[in-house]
Amino acid sequence: MLGMTNTADIPTPKQEAGRLRQAQWFNFLAEEVFMPLVQVSVIGEKSPQEKTGIMKAVHAALVDAFGIPEHDCNVRLRCYAPGEWMLPPGKTERYVLVEIAAFAGRTPETKGKLFSQVVANLGALGIEPGDVFVIVMDQPLHNWGIRGGQRADLVDLGYSVKV
Repeated sequence: MLGMTNTADIPTPKQEAGRLRQAQWFNFLAEEVFMPLVQVSVIGEKSPQEKTGIMKAVHAALVDAFGIPEHDCNVRLRCYAPGEWMLPPGKTERYVLVEIAAFAGRTPETKGKLFSQVVANLGALGIEPGDVFVIVMDQPLHNWGIRGGQRADLVDLGYSVKV
């Protein structure tokens, strides 16, 4: 029949992802994927140096614990005015909330290493361990659209999430 395509000639999504990986421009796209997504919330205004220090401390913990590439960074910091956040009892104005959306697959031990490393890194900046709260929100790979809208479970990420 005219205009019909043989479905055997249509690549599967995994085959298409493999073809894209081999394309020259894919290396450029690979540098544009930043995982996990991190939001850090603090109270009060911080200097640019303080903001950068906090974000770098959290990112360094992710690199160490999750084994993500150093360049794989997507960290946001939000400063709340003192009256905009009701803190849990016993927390100070140095309270830091770290929310991490990540690909599912890390073990509880790996997450524990991340939590400890975040606390240690922020401690080096004078933030007490009791003022640090970290949460990891795991999402299945198929819930992430990356590298131009591809499902993450069909893309070679360049690192393992099974750590």
